[in-house]
Amino acid sequence: MNLARPEYYLAPLLSAMETVDQTFDIGAPSAEVMMVSGELLRNPLRLPPNLRLIGTVNVDESTYTLSDKLLDRANVIELTAVDLDAFRATYRDPVDAATWQMIRAVYTPAAEAGHPFGYRTIGEMLRFVAQARGSLSTQQALDAQIKQRVLPKLRGEDAPRLRRALNDLLALTLARPEYLAARRTDQPCADRRRALPRKRRQTASYARTPRPRRLHRFLWVE
Repeated sequence: MNLARPEYYLAPLLSAMETVDQTFDIGAPSAEVMMVSGELLRNPLRLPPNLRLIGTVNVDESTYTLSDKLLDRANVIELTAVDLDAFRATYRDPVDAATWQMIRAVYTPAAEAGHPFGYRTIGEMLRFVAQARGSLSTQQALDAQIKQRVLPKLRGEDAPRLRRALNDLLALTLARPEYLAARRTDQPCADRRRALPRKRRQTASYARTPRPRRLHRFLWVE
């Protein structure tokens, strides 16, 4: 609903909700409009008491935030919970145990950072791993999917929550549990990264992006 501003295209309805008779002009030139079914639609139109408008919104760079005018007249239900066990139980294709274990492990720090990935992303990751057999190993395919689908979403202010998530992902992808100890410090992530031992061909680094308020993006360099 928020690819365009709902306050604009819903303006007649929002205004009608504030009136006593709850009517709005449908823009017809006459008092009655013939519908395709043959019924007559009166103008202005009165909103029936059982009418409910239900829609979905996305929260990303391609959409508009909901204004207070709309929030005052709507109930917003945030759907962020992802039931991994239920998804696994209903997924039709076979899933490698190690692959599923890594997806579960990666999901936890991503969710803690405020950027959980949903069922669509999980399904696409599993399909990519399955279709890459013969060209890539399971580990290589899953590594590519984490790099392509999970890491680009971990962006935001250099806050402790993001730092902890990045360090947890380092521990998972590098199989080095000592990275988890760095999450307990308040030292900036880039400094902690330099203090930690390097592993061949795998380096985690921060890259500053040209965005306001010290926004960062996590990159995977091979």
